[in-house]
Amino acid sequence: MRKPTVHELREKELKVLIARNPGLGDAHARKLMNSFYRLCGLSWKNLELENDERMCNTQYACRQGEREQHWYERLNTEFKKGYSLDLKYCGCMPAIGVIDKGSGGFTEIVERFFYD
Repeated sequence: MRKPTVHELREKELKVLIARNPGLGDAHARKLMNSFYRLCGLSWKNLELENDERMCNTQYACRQGEREQHWYERLNTEFKKGYSLDLKYCGCMPAIGVIDKGSGGFTEIVERFFYD
């Protein structure tokens, strides 16, 4: 049995997102997921910048951090409004899921998949 590709895994997770609100359509969900994966890439890049002693305190690193924060806030609003989901940082990258208001826990609903 062959292992599914990252593209196939991402398409499967896209269907999970679409099922939460089919009225918004495939194109809207695909756009949000693509933006989410780009945000994850920026988060990873910023983590590398923060751990590079030559780059960690530069203006570039600061601007990239601000860019990530604004992107996160905008995308979080879109996920809440359209799919009743939240973004939350789990480690160094955001995840898509539901925050339990009582315990403060987080359940990941849509998984992230990356290329090796």
